[in-house]
Amino acid sequence: MSLRKDHQNSHHPKTTFAGQLVCPHCQTAFPITWRRYWAAPMGDYRCPKCRQMFHPITILQPWVLIIIIVATTLVGIVIALFGA
Repeated sequence: MSLRKDHQNSHHPKTTFAGQLVCPHCQTAFPITWRRYWAAPMGDYRCPKCRQMFHPITILQPWVLIIIIVATTLVGIVIALFGA
């Protein structure tokens, strides 16, 4: 099944069906690569054409939340065991 690259995803207006982000400033579509994904843990992406930053995702990335929850839990366990 082929997907049109210019067709917008109705669930999120700033992504396409091809897994690309659309810059709100210049409307350029560019792919979400692993390098871009890991380099932007809070979801701030830079458009390769106009070089402006934008934040297409309104919540933290799931892996960032998992790290925060695990770290907080471990700190709590250490404090409970050894006292502070």
